[in-house]
Amino acid sequence: MKKILWVLVVASFVFAGREDISMLNQQILTLQAENQDLKTENRSLSDAIKLLEARVAQLDSESKTRLRTIDEQTIKIEELEKKVKSATAALEMINRSTPETHVASSVAVPVTSLFPISATIMTKKANDGSSIATLIAFYNGSNESVSAFDARLRFSQNGEELLACNVTINKPIRFGENETWYGAIPYNSTDAKNVRFYDADPSSITVHVEVLSVTLSNGAIKKFK
Repeated sequence: MKKILWVLVVASFVFAGREDISMLNQQILTLQAENQDLKTENRSLSDAIKLLEARVAQLDSESKTRLRTIDEQTIKIEELEKKVKSATAALEMINRSTPETHVASSVAVPVTSLFPISATIMTKKANDGSSIATLIAFYNGSNESVSAFDARLRFSQNGEELLACNVTINKPIRFGENETWYGAIPYNSTDAKNVRFYDADPSSITVHVEVLSVTLSNGAIKKFK
C-alpha cells in the first residue's frame, strides 16, 4: 500500500512538471512570436525613416533651386528697374526742361569734321511748330578733354539726309566719355524730309557730327574748315 501511494505521489509530481514545461514552452513560443513582430515593426519603421529622409533631401534640393531662381529673377527685375528709372529720369528732364533754342540754326556750313565727336539721339518730341525738343548724347572719341564746341549736325535715315542744323554745345566732355545735351532742333513742317525726321523713331536716325571749332579744357581753341 505504501508503495502504491509513493508511486502515485511521484506520478503527480511528474505530471505537474510536464504541465509546467508545457506552459514554459508555450510562453517561449509566444515571446518568440512577439519578438518577430517587433523585428518586423522595426524594419517598417526604418524604411519609413529612410523614405522621410529622402523626401527631406528632395525638398531641400528643390528649395535651393527655387531660391537660386528667385535670386536670378530678382537681379533681372533690379536691372529692369534701373533701366526704367534711367529712361523715366530722361523723360522727366525733357518734360521739365526748356530746350536751348538759341544754339540751333538751319544755316548750311560746308565743313569736314576733323575732331572725333559722335552723337546719338536719345529722345525727341515736338516743342512748337518750328522746332523739335531733342535729347542728344555726345561722345568725345579724342584724347583731349573739351569744354565747348560748335558743330553742324546732319540727321539721316537709311543713308538719306533729312535735316541739318548748327549747334553750340557749352558742356565739358572728358576724352572717352559721354555728355548729354537738350536743345531745340529747328525744322520746317512743310518740308517732307523734315517731317520724316519729326515722325521717325530716334533709333532709326543716324547723326553725323561735323565739328567746326572746339575749345579744349586748357583754353586752347581749334578751328576746322
